[in-house]
Amino acid sequence: METAWMYEATNLERFGERFLGFNWDGLEAFGYVLIDRAHQGREIDTGSRPLFSPDGSKFATLQRSDANFRGFEGFAIWEIYGGVLEPYIVNAGPPLYPMYDWRIDRWEGEDCLHISAVPYDRFEGKWESLPSVTRDHYVSSASSDWRILEGVKCEAGNPP
Repeated sequence: METAWMYEATNLERFGERFLGFNWDGLEAFGYVLIDRAHQGREIDTGSRPLFSPDGSKFATLQRSDANFRGFEGFAIWEIYGGVLEPYIVNAGPPLYPMYDWRIDRWEGEDCLHISAVPYDRFEGKWESLPSVTRDHYVSSASSDWRILEGVKCEAGNPP
């Protein structure tokens, strides 16, 4: 694992017996590294902390930032089966502007993600106010081919 450009690693955590993860910060960059301890110890920069599905057969990540140096940027779902860890879907994710602070809030079952973000004009770059700002809601599900759609229901195309 290349770490020369990482200035700091924090929040080391374990996900069951198989995975270890940590946040990292560097010069105008940040990310999250997930280490799969199965077989040869594969490491994946997931951009942000992964969220595992209820049965642990998948994890999802979503990272959109201004930095765009080094760390993963986009939306991904990985499948875990036996000793295998494979990307199921990896794409550029939602557009960064005019939304900020994209995040996966929770899984609903094994085939739907609840996602949220904040329009820039609601906090106007005042990052300290971000936790109290109303978030817009989105879903991504197998039934919509994992497209990120506006709404709160997991069926494809349901408005909020």
